[in-house]
Amino acid sequence: MSIYLDTAKKQLEKGVVGLDIVKSNLTKHLLELDRQEFDKKISDEYYVLFPTHRDMTEDEYLASIGDEDGSLPDEYVNYSDLEAVPQVEIDYSEDESYVTLEEYKNETRVVSEAVEATYDEDGMELTPYVPEVTELVRPYIAKEITDEIVDAELAKLPEMEEYNKTKNLDEIEKIQVEANGVDYDAHSRGRSDMNGVVALANFKFIKALADSMPEVMPIYEAVYKKTLNWKGADNKVHTVQAESVAEAGIAAMTEYAKVIGAE
Repeated sequence: MSIYLDTAKKQLEKGVVGLDIVKSNLTKHLLELDRQEFDKKISDEYYVLFPTHRDMTEDEYLASIGDEDGSLPDEYVNYSDLEAVPQVEIDYSEDESYVTLEEYKNETRVVSEAVEATYDEDGMELTPYVPEVTELVRPYIAKEITDEIVDAELAKLPEMEEYNKTKNLDEIEKIQVEANGVDYDAHSRGRSDMNGVVALANFKFIKALADSMPEVMPIYEAVYKKTLNWKGADNKVHTVQAESVAEAGIAAMTEYAKVIGAE
């Protein structure tokens, strides 16, 4: 794995740096891939011109399996019937056109010839020496890595999905809302507190309604007088009524308000 890609993934996992830094490493990774593709293309071109091996000729094949006197083994496969012809390393020692892979990569052409300096009869320089100018025959031109390309690669990373989830959670924790001129924190604890207050207000409303309407009381008792098991602060299981849990909730919210200074 590319060191730049590995670094970008770790940065996303830890979430300790901004996305601009992650994108910078991902850009370097993409440029690295681009250079590798270019080098492979040049290498493939080179080995088409100067392959390392060739097929054995039939005479070479027969010589390789025959004895010193040229006799062949009783059982042998005819050259024309071979599934794969044996390979022979090519000798380029007599080939004047041969160049190494590095020489092929670094081959240059002359852009402008050198120009010798000129002098007058007293030896004073009239025009200076101009050196020869060359350029690579096969230069590497880096691909332009646009923001769109980086964003597309970033979206493919599994680590980016987790990063977005964490970022969204962080953003959620910063939410504030306004109601009747008061700003409310809408983070996890804030939402929980508001839900708790509303639930307890609903309980108070229902109890008040039942107290004022005898025909509703049986329904209230069927719901809130129903018993359930509850593990108390003493770590023991107690049989309590739902009404008692609601009343404990009201008392808990009152004490909680004291602690946070909201009473």
